[in-house]
Amino acid sequence: MPAEVKLVVDGAAIEALRAPPNGMIFNYMVKTGDRIIAVASSKVRRHTYGPGGTSLADSIVKRFVETDAGLSVIIAAMKPYAYWVHEGNGPPGGRIYPKKPGGVLAFNPTGGATIFRKWVRTSKPNRFLKEAMEEVIGVDDV
Repeated sequence: MPAEVKLVVDGAAIEALRAPPNGMIFNYMVKTGDRIIAVASSKVRRHTYGPGGTSLADSIVKRFVETDAGLSVIIAAMKPYAYWVHEGNGPPGGRIYPKKPGGVLAFNPTGGATIFRKWVRTSKPNRFLKEAMEEVIGVDDV
């Protein structure tokens, strides 16, 4: 007589594990997202920028999205310049010039006088989100 094993999946029980606000999987996603945000925030400088004095670190948020694959969490930095900080803004050692010939670049630092420059150097990438995810989840090449 052959041995037989029957696996019965309880869809309602699986959904209860996943479903917000008390599902174990949802709670794990919330805690992991919070840890990624904390690590990513520590990897960017805390200078204040723009109205309201919020920094790039303070603009990192998590959002939950329902996809075909199920519930997903997205971690994003919401400042318009976040992409350029994360990916860099040109080749190392490159220069950025004003659009108009003979013009200058102007910067208004918080609490300081306006700074004028004929050119500025490009910045290196600071992959704070990618590195934070790798640290928290423990996966390389995310």
